[in-house]
Amino acid sequence: MKVIEIRNLKKSYQGKLALRGVSFSVQKGTIHGFIGPNGAGKSTTIKSLMGGIIPSAGEIYIFGKKNGEDEKVNQKIGYMFEKLDFSNNLTVEDFIYLAGPERNIPFQQVENRLQKSYLRNFRSKKCSELSTG
Repeated sequence: MKVIEIRNLKKSYQGKLALRGVSFSVQKGTIHGFIGPNGAGKSTTIKSLMGGIIPSAGEIYIFGKKNGEDEKVNQKIGYMFEKLDFSNNLTVEDFIYLAGPERNIPFQQVENRLQKSYLRNFRSKKCSELSTG
């Protein structure tokens, strides 16, 4: 089963082509990484996948649904930024309650998921104190 499929993805910034027809798919249960020099399009591809930027051309499918067609599909994927810059006072709990609505997850569902996850042990810890590893 393909969980991610990208077809002929292109992105231009002020006339400069950043992505030149990127295509690939990711099967369920596999692990992948992007390797390449600065400017190769790694971040642009991921940001397109996450909906942070709109590609100039191409198609992105997540769990068989075209990106943007189903707002709930975004709840199934996550992205860890290369460089994190949290407010000094932002706790894990604060971050989770801010991120939930951004992904259209109702407050009670966020709370239920937090209670069931290992993160509940860190809910009052400051994000700036956590390892990104």
